[in-house]
This record gives sequence, structure tokens and C-alpha cells, in this order.
Amino acid sequence: MKDDELLRLANALAEDILDMTPEELDAELRAIGEDPDTVEKEMRAVIGKSIMQSAKARLAVSKVLANPERGSSRISGPAPGAARRKLDKIISQNVDAYPQLTLAARKGETMSDADAESLLEDLRALGIVDKDEDMP
Repeated sequence: MKDDELLRLANALAEDILDMTPEELDAELRAIGEDPDTVEKEMRAVIGKSIMQSAKARLAVSKVLANPERGSSRISGPAPGAARRKLDKIISQNVDAYPQLTLAARKGETMSDADAESLLEDLRALGIVDKDEDMP
């Protein structure tokens, strides 16, 4: 199945769920052995986490826009390879959390320092990676 076919299927399933009444949704969940209240709590947690990550990213962008001279530019850049080493350390500690960052996903190409720094900035903006002193 192609990606666009999967996307259409996922969208159709989402539309079916959104078109259900709360009672119909509860009945569907019970039919597959799920407790509606538990599923609701889990979904609220997932949505809440996504909202928080989005808010953190917007805040990071707002800070840069409010003070552009403090942006990500540096007078003296990080040591060559520092961003890649930091990213490799993060990935090695959470291999399952970052499967899309593997060498295979990059078609066997090594990541440039600029690419690694950009990815680290994205992860920081999303609140996935904490800013700390040893980050480039």
C-alpha cells in the first residue's frame, strides 16, 4: 500500500470516528474490550502532550523573533562534530524513540554538522531535548 493510500485510509477512519455520537463510540470501544473512560484519559494525555510540545515550539520561535540578535547565530561556532556527537549520544540512549534518525533513514549518508545542529535545535524547541551547558 502506498503512503497516499494509507493517508486516505487513516483520514477515512478518523472521519468515521469523528462522525460517531459519544454513545456509538463508547459501544465500539466496549465491543473491542476497551474501557471508554480509560481510553478518554489516555487520549487526553496524548493530546495534552502534543499541545504542550507545540506551545514550547511556538515559545521558542517567539523568543527568537522578539530578540533576533540572540538567535541561533554564534560568533564562534561549536567544535567540528560536536553537534553530531551530542545527537549520537541522545539517539544511543533512546534508540526506540528516534528510529527515523538512523543512518539507514539517511540513505547511508553521514549527517553534516549543520544538519545535526539544526536537528538538535528542533528537538530543543519541541522540548524533547533539554538545553544544557554541553550542547553546541
